[in-house]
Amino acid sequence: MFNVKWLMFESRGCPRSQCAPRTSTIKHQTSNIKRPALTLIELLVVIIILTTLVAGVIPVLSPNNDARKIREASRGLQSYIMLAQSKAAQTGRPHGIAFRESAPGVALDVFQLEVPPPFAGFSSASAARIIREEFPAGSGTFRYYVQFILADTATGIPPVAFPPILDYQRDPVPPRFVRYKDEVTIAGTRYRLIDKDFDGNGTQETIIPDDGFYNIDITINNHREWTFLCEPVNNSDQTLAYVYSYLSGGNTYSLTAPKQHQIIRQPVNSPESPYQLPAGVAIDMQGSVTEGSSVPGRFPTNSSLFVPGGTLDTVGIMFSPTGSVSSVYLNGTLLTSVSRLVLLMGRVENGGLIGGPTGPPAYNNAEWTIASGASNDVLSELQEKINWLNLDTRWLSIAASSGRVVVTENAFVDARAFGGDPALLQVERQLEAAHQFAHEMKTGGGG
Repeated sequence: MFNVKWLMFESRGCPRSQCAPRTSTIKHQTSNIKRPALTLIELLVVIIILTTLVAGVIPVLSPNNDARKIREASRGLQSYIMLAQSKAAQTGRPHGIAFRESAPGVALDVFQLEVPPPFAGFSSASAARIIREEFPAGSGTFRYYVQFILADTATGIPPVAFPPILDYQRDPVPPRFVRYKDEVTIAGTRYRLIDKDFDGNGTQETIIPDDGFYNIDITINNHREWTFLCEPVNNSDQTLAYVYSYLSGGNTYSLTAPKQHQIIRQPVNSPESPYQLPAGVAIDMQGSVTEGSSVPGRFPTNSSLFVPGGTLDTVGIMFSPTGSVSSVYLNGTLLTSVSRLVLLMGRVENGGLIGGPTGPPAYNNAEWTIASGASNDVLSELQEKINWLNLDTRWLSIAASSGRVVVTENAFVDARAFGGDPALLQVERQLEAAHQFAHEMKTGGGG
């Protein structure tokens, strides 16, 4: 047999003693070939993909996802409230928050409110005067009006009708500038606008617009010569001298001299972005209360922020520049003697258990109640349905005097202790116990 290897060498012209085998050269070259590896960019891409997957999967697999979202929402709302307090301190004017039911019993969005600066007219001659109407003359029954005029435009002609139309030039206010229940301060006396002629056609309307603005087009009408029905807030007629009186239509009208004034406007939405609660989390209006205040018809006692009926409830909380609560409004009504506000943060599906905005509350519904001897499983089912019994919920407390905002965990309430009471009383005692336990945790340093 021929030796193929050496034939290859000899064919190249190399003596056997001087030529190295070709196979060894091939082996040496193969050993120097580098294997491909991951670049830094590829490694970073892999890390980002893994991080994204882990971040998305862990919350889904977490057994306490609801509790986490409620806790984060509570802390977020706490910060949002503290933002309003800081704005009040910066501007020297009240700022606050407002929320409205998105569905019966639950609120999903919170807005910032601010009180606009007082307005004293566009001219140095801008003034206002009060007109007191006695109807009929000599009866001792009075109505009050505020009229915006220019003090340097007196004609010297006495007024002869109501509203007076000849003695001063009017000082119109801008359209959609003043609102129902704004206040006007004249010589230390405050008057609240209660005129319901919102379009300026001279007729008192029965329905108050949602925003309450007087939508007046000055090119069409002049709102009865810029005269608005009002009521004294601090009744001190003695500070205002009536300098002229006349009889018109069987009624007596007494007028003050024109004086400098300020229009104190109600809170409006500020430019700050609203705070939207995370999906599935809401302010439970039924479980939220204003302690110290009492208004008939509220759920389930007289302190809840939920009013059963056909309208969606609106809440406004204003803070003074010192941080304390200056005023609390429920559906436009000022609540008095409020010592503390407690907002219940819970699940959306647990709100509005009465089943709708109309009709009487179904307090006798089995969803509200539990028997005294019920098992732990039955109690757990009730806790899953009612926010103030659910241990995932949080309480956000606001002290009216100091403005301190505290978030507290919900405490265990054994609703079976009230199982022998009528349905309505069970609801009331459940809620009272939950508030009390939450307050004890707050004062004890919990939460």
